[in-house]
Amino acid sequence: MAIQPLLLRPGVEVQKTPLLAGEEKLGQAAWVACNQIRFDHNSGQIQKLGGWAQLIAQTLVGTCRGMISWDDFSANNYLALGTEQRLTVYSYGQFFDITPVASTDNLTAPYTTTNLSTSVQVTDGSASPNVGDWINILNPIYVNGILLQGLYQVTVAGNPYTITAQTAATASGTGGTAAQFVTVSTSTTITVNLQNHGLSVGSTYTVLVPTTVGGVTLSGSYTVYAVNSSNQFTFIQGTAATSSTSGYENGGNSRVEYLISTGLVSTISATGYGQNAYNLGPYGYGASTGSEQRARCWYFGKWGEDIVANFTGDSIYFWDVTQGLSNNPATLITQAPTPIAAGIFVASEQQMIIAMAAGPTPGTGDPMLVRWCDVADFTDWTATAINQAGSFRLQRGSRIMGGLPVPNQNLIWTDTTLYVMQYLGAPYVWGFSPVGQNCGLIAPRAAGVLGETVMWMSQSNFFAYEGSAPTVMKCTVWDQIFGNINTTQYDKILAAANTYANEMLWFYPSLSGNTGEVDSYVKVQKDLGAWDYGFLSRTAWVDQTAFGPPMGVDLTGLIQQHEISPDANGTAMVSYAQTAWFKISEGDLYLFMERMLPNFKSLVGNPTLQFTVYTQEYGDNGETTTYAYGPFTVTPTTKYFIVRARGMIASLKVQSSDLGTQWRLGDILYHVSPAGKRL
Repeated sequence: MAIQPLLLRPGVEVQKTPLLAGEEKLGQAAWVACNQIRFDHNSGQIQKLGGWAQLIAQTLVGTCRGMISWDDFSANNYLALGTEQRLTVYSYGQFFDITPVASTDNLTAPYTTTNLSTSVQVTDGSASPNVGDWINILNPIYVNGILLQGLYQVTVAGNPYTITAQTAATASGTGGTAAQFVTVSTSTTITVNLQNHGLSVGSTYTVLVPTTVGGVTLSGSYTVYAVNSSNQFTFIQGTAATSSTSGYENGGNSRVEYLISTGLVSTISATGYGQNAYNLGPYGYGASTGSEQRARCWYFGKWGEDIVANFTGDSIYFWDVTQGLSNNPATLITQAPTPIAAGIFVASEQQMIIAMAAGPTPGTGDPMLVRWCDVADFTDWTATAINQAGSFRLQRGSRIMGGLPVPNQNLIWTDTTLYVMQYLGAPYVWGFSPVGQNCGLIAPRAAGVLGETVMWMSQSNFFAYEGSAPTVMKCTVWDQIFGNINTTQYDKILAAANTYANEMLWFYPSLSGNTGEVDSYVKVQKDLGAWDYGFLSRTAWVDQTAFGPPMGVDLTGLIQQHEISPDANGTAMVSYAQTAWFKISEGDLYLFMERMLPNFKSLVGNPTLQFTVYTQEYGDNGETTTYAYGPFTVTPTTKYFIVRARGMIASLKVQSSDLGTQWRLGDILYHVSPAGKRL
């Protein structure tokens, strides 16, 4: 009986057939199938993928397709996240809504209720929001047993439109009563009459619409001092009233903010690229009928301690961190170009916003035009003799797909070409040089930076750039992604750099998943050039930051921080890998595999692995028969397990699904002896 080694090469190989992938050497094989594994950059050995845990239990509203992490000048950490419905900031362990406001109205008794129903109709002759849009009722309004305040989503469009309250009405009718403030001369105590206020002593009451009563202007947050009844409470403010009187917040009106329209109803006619305005037409499709809905992706840039933001086909917004986290929506930069179809980034050394596929004039799109603002002034986009604002139209390709700032230069991709954007200073400001042809970007967010290497996904290859010319990355899982990607959902492809493991991932929507959403990934370990793949949904991503290891957002709206747990947010991670068919004998000799000696180490906990061995035999007519042995339960203390398998070739599958463990697998030994020849 002989002991033979099974040498397991790093990387997953799906380009070759399973037999060919293992035939280079007796007892040597590549991996051909896997899920949620990685290859250690030091040893090349396969191990379970690092796990993740939620950053916060609260979920985002909508599907996140863009995020950025940054610090202010006082070293406070922030995370901005954009969905098709909202723009949100995470800080101090909670979410704050900063969705831009499109318009604001003051309405008098606009609410109509139906007894025992939670549906509330809102009459506003100046607004007609779409289904899925959001409104923000700033000052609390009581109407027929319901207290309205905060964010509500429109459920029925038109004028009047309909929202849904948290409680049912106690009567039918139209109205709306604002909070009434009562002052007493020379007193700092304010009595508030507000039905069903729901507050208790120590609660916070915020006056969002500044209101002057009795010579005192009330604005901001106040602590409830006493609760007289369910309809009345008091708080104390710093200035004594000059008279005894009363007045209603916002003059008795309801102040309603209409947030920017959501991306839920942006369905348009899909008549083929170039038939409609650029930012509205579908990418990469010929003429067709029907409709298409572009995914709303967000693009961010740091502007000092603040940020600028843009989403697909819109203009640019600014969020000022110094104005606080509450009731501080991002504001439109009215001078910025619109529409911007391929996103923005900030050239940090020059502090200039770069807008890609931007309109030369408001409301018009140009798929190949790059525009930029003046140095440190995002309100100035018109080129003059005394500023550095300007524009340049690229020539190679049919549309700009996206761009990235990298040290000492910027990169912009069209659908065919990579351009280097180099700062020249006045009068030309920026120079544009094509450095690679037939290496265009497949989607705006399909490029990322890992260390000093830029990697991206093109229409049929992966590329890397390190400062000279793009090179094609040999991809051993090419079939896994390009043969299974949903070509109608390219906008959702996401590149995700993981510096912790020196890996680059591409998340994508698969045809096999058949959901139209991101459900799969391929990734490459940079040091080894080893590829693998798996099944996981992440729609937005940031590499390691001041918050710690990388973070991604899943389809439920949870922010998941990676590499901080061996599990999948508290549940078991199902990790597996299977080898190609490897030879256990030469020629026509059958061998008997009596036992196998596992070789793996525990990285966390006491992992339990399941080993399954497959062998094949060949019949006289050329047909093959496959046999499965196992699964065999193996722990770090297992010296060997009995297989008792006969064949000429074999394959090994390793799987784990236990909680709280992490493992790394080394080369395997197995005992074999002659078992006759093929007849």
